[in-house]
Amino acid sequence: MLAPKTRAALRIVALLYVGLGLVLFAAPAWAASVFPWSVKPLAAMTIACALLQVPEQPGISLSERHLRRVFGTSSAPVQRALRT
Repeated sequence: MLAPKTRAALRIVALLYVGLGLVLFAAPAWAASVFPWSVKPLAAMTIACALLQVPEQPGISLSERHLRRVFGTSSAPVQRALRT
């Protein structure tokens, strides 16, 4: 079972990734102009697509309510760290 703080953190991370991904995808020219390095609008849209796919894992973790069912037994150290 995920601790309430872990669930809240996963929700925040998922929302941040979706928000940033939507901004990059909806306004690629603007996003390319504010990047700290030179990128083309197509690159900004590609980054946006990646950011929109990343929240899938926290979303699955939230729906399953258990890290071990999502990540397998390799999540045991992560679970111990998140409980403290």
